[in-house]
Order: sequence, then C-alpha cells, then structure tokens
Amino acid sequence: MNTPDQSLSLRYRQFGDPFETLALETIPLPELEPEQVALKILAAPINPADIGRINGSYGTLATLPATGGLEGVAEIVARGDRAHRFPVGARVLFATDPGSW
Repeated sequence: MNTPDQSLSLRYRQFGDPFETLALETIPLPELEPEQVALKILAAPINPADIGRINGSYGTLATLPATGGLEGVAEIVARGDRAHRFPVGARVLFATDPGSW
C-alpha cells in the first residue's frame, strides 16, 4: 500500500528545557514492512512523563534524536501486505516510542 514518505514531528536532539530543545522537523518514514501498519496521529496528550523525558529527568530516557510524546490515539492509514489483523481506518490507542508529537 502507498504511505506518506514524510512525517512532521516535534523532536529534540538534546535533553533540556522543552521551550529551548523542541523543534518542528520533517523526517523521512521508512517503507512499511509486510506486518507493519502506518498510523496518523489524531490526538496526543502532554503529561509530566513527556516533559521529564525531554528535560532528562524521567527514569527512562529516549535515544536521541527523539520525537516527543509517549501516548496517543491514531488511525491506521496503510498496512503491509501481511498486516491483516487491523483494517485501514481502525483507531488505535498506543503508549510507546517512537513518539506521538
């Protein structure tokens, strides 16, 4: 299936004050593997854990560069040839990397 080849993401390349370290970036998206799905983020909260990861004070830190946000609601917009478990258009809740902002 066709998927967008770029994502607009709120990213950080060093730990520190979110107002100083976050930047809007366009990043390339990898081609979908046969059992993967592509998600379009519909909503993503901002919570204390997100800020702690960005400023470097949270228990588990991201590998830099990183995209902010650990949780979100998304819609499946494309899927690999063998990813039949979830249909395109389904909405999913997730709480993990690679980030939701």
